[in-house]
Amino acid sequence: MHEIQAITHRGRVAAVVADGRAIIPDSVPDRELLTVQAMCLYALEIAEGRLPGPYTTAHALEYARAALAARN
Repeated sequence: MHEIQAITHRGRVAAVVADGRAIIPDSVPDRELLTVQAMCLYALEIAEGRLPGPYTTAHALEYARAALAARN
């Protein structure tokens, strides 16, 4: 059985990561989309063994903030 990781942002499920894919609904507001995408990338990195787990929302947010800060 494959693991499914819910990506929670601002108190709600914003996406799901499973089978090497991130599923992000169109209902995620544009202002939150990059953060949610980065959180999904973090979950994918853990699932593929490139980063140590386990996945936590707090760590995913740290990862997303660092990734977004590096873009600037």
